Amino acid sequence: MEAATFGPALEAIRKPGQFVSLFNEADPYTHTKLFGIGRFNLETREFNFTPIGPAPTTMAGLQVAPNGKTAYTVITNGLYGNKRCEFWRFDLANDAVQGKAEFPCRSRFTFGMSGNGEKLYIYGASFDIEVYDAKTFKLEKTWDLSHDITGAGMIVAQ
Repeated sequence: MEAATFGPALEAIRKPGQFVSLFNEADPYTHTKLFGIGRFNLETREFNFTPIGPAPTTMAGLQVAPNGKTAYTVITNGLYGNKRCEFWRFDLANDAVQGKAEFPCRSRFTFGMSGNGEKLYIYGASFDIEVYDAKTFKLEKTWDLSHDITGAGMIVAQ
């Protein structure tokens, strides 16, 4: 591996003495970029990484469900008119992608998850929040807030 870059620590699945994070790495021969979940044992300095797949253009960070076994992210590939957005569900026990589904992209957005892990939210740079079912990735409803929520934070209630 070369050129490994690390994302923020995934505190929801962190164990004492361990650093867990999404990161990208590049193959030293073909320079193909891959992403995966890296686990570092801070005491023994042991490193475990299982590549999950090709690195997308952008990834919105990992939202870990309360069970600690499932996580979600939004990936974006392409730019402007060729931009594609997808939800990805991860099986954290096996570091594998469990499901994917495309959804309509926004020019800018923020991705969030409900406190119980059952709903996924797409919001920001608009007047609404789109609510998706985490199991089916189907749009359930759109909350019209009647105000621009660009840059607004979100408080998630259980």
